[in-house]
Amino acid sequence: MIMKMTRILLLSYALFFLSGAVNAVDRPMPDALPEIGQMKSVETAVAKPDVNETDALPANWKVRTGIKASFIIDMVGPLFSSEKTPGQDIGYGGALGGAVRFDHKSGWFVETGLSVGYVSSQLQMKERSSGYSSPVWQTRSFRRGRISLPVFAGHGFSLSDMLEMNVNTGFECSYTFAGKVGGQGSEYSMFGTNGVWRRWNLMYTIGLGLELEVFSIEINGGLGLLNLARRDVFHTHDMNESYGSVSLVYWFGN
Repeated sequence: MIMKMTRILLLSYALFFLSGAVNAVDRPMPDALPEIGQMKSVETAVAKPDVNETDALPANWKVRTGIKASFIIDMVGPLFSSEKTPGQDIGYGGALGGAVRFDHKSGWFVETGLSVGYVSSQLQMKERSSGYSSPVWQTRSFRRGRISLPVFAGHGFSLSDMLEMNVNTGFECSYTFAGKVGGQGSEYSMFGTNGVWRRWNLMYTIGLGLELEVFSIEINGGLGLLNLARRDVFHTHDMNESYGSVSLVYWFGN
């Protein structure tokens, strides 16, 4: 019995190895291996991605610098009131400075800059005058020189494939470095211990732009977020300074 089982096992092993050898002979040989140069090129293609497909930040951004001139319409009064305070008048001014824009290939951009401007407007102030027992209202001119730093973001688009335009929004910080309350006999000054006005202002801005090759026309509006009145000498306690402006920007090397 043991001898028969041993013979059967040996016969099974022999058939197994014989079938393996036959399969090895019938299997086709693989193609020739690639040459060394081809292997290196394949490794290089796998190891190094296409540079054009990577999102490299410097390649996606374009920086432009230019000079900017603005015409300003200035408004002073309560921010959320449509009523005109007595003696209030629209002021006018201008600004000149530089602009820097960071354009992304997707159409988004960020723009900032620095400008020096001058604005003059009229307001009524409560003052004591000789011959009157109670305070009287005097119309005074407010002349101010300021430095402005806007920072806003926007997106460009084409209108009927003819006009290149953009919409933008952001903030503008300004510092009034000089000012004067005009008119004879005024007992107040713009700044100092007897001053009626604050130097710093922060505005929320929104605008529309038109692109003309090397020029840009920007129409912006700003809403003053800070109360600039230091003393209770105006018709209202809240005195926010807002503006509307039209600017022309010339871009260098565009």
